[in-house]
Amino acid sequence: MTEKQKNVLLKTSVIICRTLLGAVVGALCGVIGALFSKSIEFVTAFRGVHEWILYLLPIGGAVSVLIYKLCKTENVGTGDALASAAEETEPPATLFAAIFSGSVISHLFGASAGREGAALQLGSVVSSVFSKIISVDEHTRRVLAVCGMGGMFSAVFGTPVGACVFALEIIGNPKFGISAFFPALVSSVAAFFTAEALGAHAERFELVSLPQMSFDFFWKTAVTAVVVGAAGLVFCNAIHWSEKFLHKAVKNPFVRVVAGGIAIILLTLFVGNGDYNGGGVFVIERIFHSGEVYPAAFLLKIIFTVITVASGYKGGEIVPSLFIGATCGGALANVVGLSAPFGAAVGMAAIFSAVTNCPIASVVLCAEMMGIEGTAFFCVIFGFGLFCCEKGQPFFGKESGNMIFYFSATGNSRHAAQKIADSMGDRVVSITDCLKNNKFSFAIKENEKIGFVCPVYNVGLPITVIDFIEKLKLEAQNRYVFTVVTFGSFSGGASKMLKNKLKEIGVCISARFSVRMPDTWTPVFDVSDKEKIKKINEKADRGIDKIIRKIKKNINGNFDFRRLPFCEAFYKDYENMRKTASLSVSVNCIGCGKCAEQCPVDAIEIRGGKPVWVKEKCAMCLGCLHHCPEFAIQRGEKTALHGQYVHE
Repeated sequence: MTEKQKNVLLKTSVIICRTLLGAVVGALCGVIGALFSKSIEFVTAFRGVHEWILYLLPIGGAVSVLIYKLCKTENVGTGDALASAAEETEPPATLFAAIFSGSVISHLFGASAGREGAALQLGSVVSSVFSKIISVDEHTRRVLAVCGMGGMFSAVFGTPVGACVFALEIIGNPKFGISAFFPALVSSVAAFFTAEALGAHAERFELVSLPQMSFDFFWKTAVTAVVVGAAGLVFCNAIHWSEKFLHKAVKNPFVRVVAGGIAIILLTLFVGNGDYNGGGVFVIERIFHSGEVYPAAFLLKIIFTVITVASGYKGGEIVPSLFIGATCGGALANVVGLSAPFGAAVGMAAIFSAVTNCPIASVVLCAEMMGIEGTAFFCVIFGFGLFCCEKGQPFFGKESGNMIFYFSATGNSRHAAQKIADSMGDRVVSITDCLKNNKFSFAIKENEKIGFVCPVYNVGLPITVIDFIEKLKLEAQNRYVFTVVTFGSFSGGASKMLKNKLKEIGVCISARFSVRMPDTWTPVFDVSDKEKIKKINEKADRGIDKIIRKIKKNINGNFDFRRLPFCEAFYKDYENMRKTASLSVSVNCIGCGKCAEQCPVDAIEIRGGKPVWVKEKCAMCLGCLHHCPEFAIQRGEKTALHGQYVHE
């Protein structure tokens, strides 16, 4: 046997092995998906009979938040499930209990939520646990992650081919998709038949008749698709904006979810029916069966769903988006002269493409849900929806892969990183979170930008940034890589040090920037003059805007300023400065634990209601001092006179 034949035989055996494993994952997802679907159906029916249960929605939301806290999955979402197939990372096993119970609670008490986000997360956890049990290699683990997500989506929605394509398309890696396609397809089919055998019902909407293709039909369909696509744009951005606003305005998740629950109760009483609670699939079915559609239904569903998601209830956004597309399309069809059922089909196809940015999956899923006869129409429709929302923020998939890593103790560097990210639709990644969760491997597509933003500590780098870079696994060839250091007096040698550290792991810097912000080293500098601090931050924002313009144009060069010579000599003292013996706590301490939460290196523990430094050295970021609500933590005598600072 030749070497070539051996390679072919080896590759074939690997594909067969992964396909068989995919079938097992699919069967497992079929069982769990059927249980999940039946649970959702049961609690939805229960709510329909016992309408009074809506008044317990705030309590249910609080229970859901508590479950997530107990499972330690507060910050884990659908994005982490997708990352399990794109990066060397795995979702926590406790996410299974959290997302399953959280979704059931949302549907039981009447929050406006779907199931697909939960399905993707459940599938990701199932595949992760299975991969650990059988100890597969990293590439196989990632393939099985796609199998799990596609399988669970198939089991819940009853669309095996569309689920497979959807799971592959949202990963956004064509080369990986080729190797994962057949195992994922087998997994989705296995999940579908397993769930069906256990009594799960597939989502189907019967499109009785299709109009003849003509110019008159074409412009009416185009108008409907464009309007629905615009509604999808509003919906997507409303979700993202409201989440950011509420998380900033109401920091306590219990208060946030209770307030959201009360708002939904009041809205339901105002509307006078329960059409907008839960997923609302029956409303879509009503349009297809009788053509009945309320013109403002899509706006009400947008409001209900935005409040649900932003306040912290679990589930998903796809089923609500299908509701929005169907009601918007059906209402508009009555205006332009199309049948309401056909308008609903147009709306569902257009909005699915818009909110997921997965055009191929949109066509396949719509064909499976509404009949293959309409495939040609769906191919025309989704393009309009995608065109309308290509500049919006979709729920999954094709959002920017640009990634900005940042470390921040008092918010200066976080503000700079977020401001840059917001201007370009990038993702920000906390270095502190990565260190605490042991996440150091990231997949970034070719030609996408990578940023590093951090403060200057004693004219050099914080120890946390050094530790992170030394463990970082990042493919950065053919990428525009930029660094931004925030400083109070001098940028020193931090920018150069960051460049050298990244070079050690094979990451070459394209551009280096620095920006002056308030100096938070209060053993020396005073931050008590709020007017002066405000002026410094206003000037810093103008400087960040200039940096953004250069980054957008991919301009190369060293734009670091206020550097210092012989920085190495100054930086050596940082090791002595890091000794925690210099930190103290006064009698004003109330034992709230914020200092321990803020510590990036877990150097603080609360013992006997007081903070205790359990490590000889820390990052000496002074986050504990600046975030203390009673200003009870000090370093030496002068910090008490120089005030506290956190960038708002």
